Amino acid sequence: MSQHQKLANPYRTLGVKRDAKDEDIRAAYFDAVRTHPPDGDPDGFERIRTAYEWLKSPEQRQAAEALTLRDETEDLGKLPLPDPPEPLDPAQLVARAFAEHLLSELDV
Repeated sequence: MSQHQKLANPYRTLGVKRDAKDEDIRAAYFDAVRTHPPDGDPDGFERIRTAYEWLKSPEQRQAAEALTLRDETEDLGKLPLPDPPEPLDPAQLVARAFAEHLLSELDV
């Protein structure tokens, strides 16, 4: 498996938005390193360092953007569908219609 295939979403890893500025990314990196220092959490630190490496330059950020968008799009197809809402019984439907009618008469 290549490095590109193992790339976690660096924006999510550092807790920044896709439109974050360089200084915001750098600040998020230092905050994350304080939480996951290399001697206390080497795996977490490596994950954070890799995310920062992907986001610290505009060129790397474009590459990360392309990879993470592709991965997120593929993941959307794997999400389970939510359960459908419970159907309302006829009395609830009549009550809702009546309430909507009253509200429309009051211009609320």
